[in-house]
Amino acid sequence: RIILALVLFVVLLIIVVPTLLKTVDFGSSGNNTVTASRTTDSEGQGEQDDKTEAPDPDVPVEGEKAVEMTTFYVTSNAPYRKDQEDKFVEDLQNVPDDADFLVHLGNIQDAVASGCQSSRYEHVGKLMLESPRPVFSIVGAEDWLKCPDPSASLDGWLESFEDFEFNFVGDFDVKRSSERPEVFSMLHDGVLFFGLHLVSGKVNDVDDWLDRHKEQIDFYFGMLNFFEEEFRAIVMLGNAAPSDQQQDFWDAVLASVDGVGKPMVYLHANTDNGQSVRLYTPFGEHQQVLGIEVPDGRSSAPLRVGVTFDESANFQIG
Repeated sequence: RIILALVLFVVLLIIVVPTLLKTVDFGSSGNNTVTASRTTDSEGQGEQDDKTEAPDPDVPVEGEKAVEMTTFYVTSNAPYRKDQEDKFVEDLQNVPDDADFLVHLGNIQDAVASGCQSSRYEHVGKLMLESPRPVFSIVGAEDWLKCPDPSASLDGWLESFEDFEFNFVGDFDVKRSSERPEVFSMLHDGVLFFGLHLVSGKVNDVDDWLDRHKEQIDFYFGMLNFFEEEFRAIVMLGNAAPSDQQQDFWDAVLASVDGVGKPMVYLHANTDNGQSVRLYTPFGEHQQVLGIEVPDGRSSAPLRVGVTFDESANFQIG
C-alpha cells in the first residue's frame, strides 16, 4: 500500500506541477506580466467598440488647436469706382491673421453708374483674389435688382461669385441651395453660418420675390435639421436691413428662435454710407437676436466679428 501511495503521489506531481508553472509568465526582469482580456456585454455578444461622442459645440476644444473664438471679417458697398479699388485691395490684404475668412455683404458697384456690365463682376472678383484669406460673397441690390436687366445681372454675378471660396485654400464644407445657388450655409468651429439673398428695392416680380424667400426658409430649416446639436450659435449674412420687404422670411426664422435656443446675429450691408458700426435689436420682442449694420467699405476697413464661448457675451465686435 505504501508503494502504491508513493506511485500515485509521483504521478500527481508530474501532472500538476507543470500546469501550475504555466499559469505564471515570468518576464526578463522577474515581474509578472499582465495581459488585457476581451470583455463581453451582459448578453454575451462579444467585445463592444468604444463610441466617440460628438464634441459639445458649447465647449472649447482642448489641445494645441483649441478654438477660443471664431473670428471673421465683413465689408460691403465697395468698390464702386476705379479710384476706390486700391483701398479695397489694401483693406483685403491688411485683414489680420486671426481671420478665418472674410465676407463681402454685397453691392460691388453703383448699378446706375456701372450699367452692371458682366465684365464688372469678373473684374471685382479678380480684386478679391488679392485677399490672403478666403472670401465669401453675398449678392446685393446694386449687384442685380437695381440693374437695367436684373435677371441677366444676377446671372452675371453668379458666374463670377458662385463657389468663389473655392479659389482659396480652406477647410470649409459649404452647402448651397439647389434652387438658389447664391444662398449657402456652413458649419465652422461650432458656428452655423447662412449666406442669404435678402435685398430691398423695387419688386419687379412679386411671385419670384416670395418664392425666393420661401426657398430660403426651407433651406434654413433643412440646415438646422442637418446640423442638429452641432452648433453653438447662428450667424446670418445678408445685404438688406430687415424691413417689411423680407417680413415673410423673418417671421418664419424668428418663430424658430426659442426652439433652437442658440444666440443669433444678422449682419447686413451699410444703408447710409456710415463709417461706424451699428448694433441694434431689429426684431422687437425677439431681443435675443442681434442686428449689426456693417460700416461702408468705401470709407472703413472690414469689421472684425468674433463668436465666443461666453454666454454673457456671445459676439465680439471690432
